[in-house]
Amino acid sequence: MFVELLADASFAMDTTKDTILDTTQDYPEATLVKAKGKWYVSVTVPINLRPYFNDRCQIKRSTGTTDRIAAGQRLYGLASAIYEEFNKVQPNPLRLALQRLSELHEPNDLLPKILPSVADNINYDAHLSSDDSDWELAALVDGHMEAISLHCQTLERTAFGPDFDAAQAVLGEIKKHRDGERPQTKKFMDVASAYVGSAAMHGTRLSSIKKAIGEFDRTFPKVTLNELTKVHFYEYATILAEDGMAKNTIKGRIARLSSVFKFAEKKGHVVSNPTVGLDYSDLGRDVEHWVPFTKDQLYKIFQQPMKARERLLLTILVTTGMRLDEAALLEWQDVKDKDGIPYFDLTRADLKIKNKGSKRFVPIVTDLQNVLGKEGSGRIFNYRLNALGKTSDASIICMEHIRAVTANPLQVNHSFRGTIKDLMRDEGVAKEVNDYITGHGSGDAAGRYGVGPSVAVRYKQLSRVSHPWLTA
Repeated sequence: MFVELLADASFAMDTTKDTILDTTQDYPEATLVKAKGKWYVSVTVPINLRPYFNDRCQIKRSTGTTDRIAAGQRLYGLASAIYEEFNKVQPNPLRLALQRLSELHEPNDLLPKILPSVADNINYDAHLSSDDSDWELAALVDGHMEAISLHCQTLERTAFGPDFDAAQAVLGEIKKHRDGERPQTKKFMDVASAYVGSAAMHGTRLSSIKKAIGEFDRTFPKVTLNELTKVHFYEYATILAEDGMAKNTIKGRIARLSSVFKFAEKKGHVVSNPTVGLDYSDLGRDVEHWVPFTKDQLYKIFQQPMKARERLLLTILVTTGMRLDEAALLEWQDVKDKDGIPYFDLTRADLKIKNKGSKRFVPIVTDLQNVLGKEGSGRIFNYRLNALGKTSDASIICMEHIRAVTANPLQVNHSFRGTIKDLMRDEGVAKEVNDYITGHGSGDAAGRYGVGPSVAVRYKQLSRVSHPWLTA
């Protein structure tokens, strides 16, 4: 059962709904509530489970932040952990039936030891922290199936009132148990849900893992965890390849699933990880590199009528080689000056960048200074942010200007990075400087200088590239 996690419309700024990977119970929706300045994840406790939570009506977990977007990114993990607490105390019908029988009927000569053992096993308090209590109960019942059935059949024939009702209830649940309506092994989605809830994940990593998990579960919805073999993963990889996915994309999906099975292996749910040792190198498309723009295309792009916001954003892309999100999420506090040379400081701790090499200082050349204008406050661009703190609006709008010039599917917003790298190389800019400017170097430590080429050196080298298309 998928439980939607959309707290309100402001949180769902993108069009993709987030969901809890819970397949066992239809629990109340998780929401974000604000208390004493901070955001909390709140879930209503189902009425039948409240005795196990000191009769509390709600469970709340602090996100540890006052920021609404950051809280939304942590909503999934915290809510999943709460649902896992619910799962641990969720009554098992067979357990309830045996508990009722043990409460009403004292052991007799037929079962001098069995019912006390059942009573011990169904003690909820002793098993609140055990994920495997239902499996322990199943094993106990399997070991005494005939004796328990015979005892209950005798009660059904001779007893009246509560004893008769309790015996019938046990017989009904034992029939289901025999017919297979009991957990033979963990389901893939159950373990995947527990893994996501236990790991401190957010943002893009959380989204990519949820996507891989959901996709794999839809591909093999009825296969239990222990039934999954390497063959299933080869079949899954083949399906992805037939859908036109690249080799690296397939590799990434399998890696996400492998993390789930590593978790399952550590928990003892599987004997071995079926994703280890797979060879699917012959599946999927080879990497297709983005194609840089020609100078003629650059002229045509910037000669189009466009809003000042998009002109500034595209100017940043073509003069710096920054990634789209790096540029679109810039704040005025990132615009700094050293020895009279302006530059963007991309080492801010909360700035969403791709990797360590992306934490860098990027010079603001004269052509860009002329468009950037006077310094303000807050974000430089007002593009709407999605739940991950990124913006898809900027990409969509900029692509409209690109598609007005070229229909080449390998020419996109990212092509500006290849364009400036080619232009710098043509002007004789050293590869080390080129890489540091575009974020392919080892990166700059926050607040430190002299790690790579200085800002002055980068500015001088980047200024060797002229941009006549900006003023034509």
